[in-house]
Amino acid sequence: MSSVEIATAAMVATSPDAVSAASSGSPIHSPSTSPSLEHPQAGGEETANVDSDKEQKRKDHFPQRVVQPSTFEPSDHFYPRALNAQIHPTVRKFLVMSNEQRIRRFCHTHAEVSYEHLMGFINSFKPKHLMWSGTDLMSVTEKETGMSFMTVIELNTCASGQKSSPLFDENIEEGGYGKLLKRCFWPELQRRAEAGMILEEGALGVIYDKNFMEASGYAASMADVSGESVHLLPMWDEEKWGEGVTEWKDDILYIKETQTPIRAVFRYVTQQPWKKIPVSLPTGHPSGTDGSVRKKSTFVCNPISACLAGGRNKMVAAKAFETFNPELDMLSVPMIRTPRTIRDVKFEEVRRWIDRMGGYGCIKIPYKNAGQGVYTITNANELDEFETQEKDNPYSLFIIQSLIANSKWSSSATAQRGGSTLFHNGTVPNKKGQIYVADLRLQVAGHPIEGGFEPISMYARRAAKPLDDTITPESDSWSQLGTNLSVGLGNGLFASESGRLLMMDRKDFDTLGLSLDALIDAYVQACLSHVAVDRQAEWLYHGKDQFSLVFFRSVCDDAHLIEEVKKGIALNKCDGSEEK
Repeated sequence: MSSVEIATAAMVATSPDAVSAASSGSPIHSPSTSPSLEHPQAGGEETANVDSDKEQKRKDHFPQRVVQPSTFEPSDHFYPRALNAQIHPTVRKFLVMSNEQRIRRFCHTHAEVSYEHLMGFINSFKPKHLMWSGTDLMSVTEKETGMSFMTVIELNTCASGQKSSPLFDENIEEGGYGKLLKRCFWPELQRRAEAGMILEEGALGVIYDKNFMEASGYAASMADVSGESVHLLPMWDEEKWGEGVTEWKDDILYIKETQTPIRAVFRYVTQQPWKKIPVSLPTGHPSGTDGSVRKKSTFVCNPISACLAGGRNKMVAAKAFETFNPELDMLSVPMIRTPRTIRDVKFEEVRRWIDRMGGYGCIKIPYKNAGQGVYTITNANELDEFETQEKDNPYSLFIIQSLIANSKWSSSATAQRGGSTLFHNGTVPNKKGQIYVADLRLQVAGHPIEGGFEPISMYARRAAKPLDDTITPESDSWSQLGTNLSVGLGNGLFASESGRLLMMDRKDFDTLGLSLDALIDAYVQACLSHVAVDRQAEWLYHGKDQFSLVFFRSVCDDAHLIEEVKKGIALNKCDGSEEK
């Protein structure tokens, strides 16, 4: 067992960072059976003992702490492999380049692209909702043209990355944690404070529901950046774990026990966050003819609007990309590349769509993450498995994407009735001649005041088994195509298959077969995807300081999801929607 696996196994037993790298949209089957951290209850056990046992396990998996400045310990917030690794020269070169250099190089190799317009998005865009993101991309080849490029699988609002990234500068021990906070969270917090939009007396916090290693890392780094203590606050699923430690009152987050108000939080809440945080919170941006804002509120980075606009909603993300692409094309800027996507598919229509696509496809529940609710389909058994697992799913809509696999068995352009045949470039063959599917997670942050993006961290993941040239009716396509490291354990807990982690160091990076130009291509795609989702979030406010459920329903008319969003709004004891 590797050092990473040993560390992860220990964390499964002691803390919520049993939790893995956050979700990729990579094709993956939802596990039909999952180990659970719940202890079996003996018959006749006293109710009080059961409650006490549950409370203790809750404390073990979701610690609540107050983190002081000058307490950041790298060994607590990085995998051992990352601390002992040396960053690869190609990755170092990419990170040290300026946006001008990156885009100049991109336009040199893509002569049809407008440097001025692309630079306008990469170097000047000021995010209003989505401050930071992690985009999952795959290196693919288009069979019809022979062109290779990076394609977007999905974008995430709470994306892991820091614990798996070798330090760029060994003298800066907090690595990407501090870099991200200084790029987006802290400037926006100061802007709101100067404008009188947040509480002067409120504390700072980090809220989380998984990945304790990184969540606590952000808290320790925030304490150093701010020079004040930071509250690390869990937000578990209250239906599974009981009453939470925080509450919302009049747009302000409070710690229940002490009634301490929180003026700003960095969010690492990933599982159905719209049920835990009201989307009705003010945006913090002027609205109305007098340029005023509603009132003071807790600043949440990233807000729930960014999740619903595409950061945790694959269906709305697809619509955001489709809406943005014609504008990009008109400006001679590269469009956002994704597999062909069929949206708003009802459960009873899924089989028909898979048949129309030649029997190959990737089915996704749009609102799940961490590798949950995604199915790769190559045979009747896998399609039957999907129907068995999801027949009682409360969500009413799915998306289906063309399957990216081996050149001999991907979704073909002919079967798709349009689009193109994409297949994985995969890793460099090993000594056995085996090629593995791999993806790249690229985390970026936008500066809300000065504008422009900056890459924060990167890592990669590979599938469990090598990619075969042939597929049979008995094949398990997930084992060859799924790259996500997260394994659901039930009750909102996750473990990590970290043995498949590929870092950006001298040992692992060369196995990916990626060049400097591929990293720049990935960066361009990640930044443009970020812009698309942020603009979609802005559209959902309809030029006001209030999220519109009416507008949201027009792009995502899933009754169960909307009810979950309303439950989140109700936590704030006010209906912040424009529901008529």
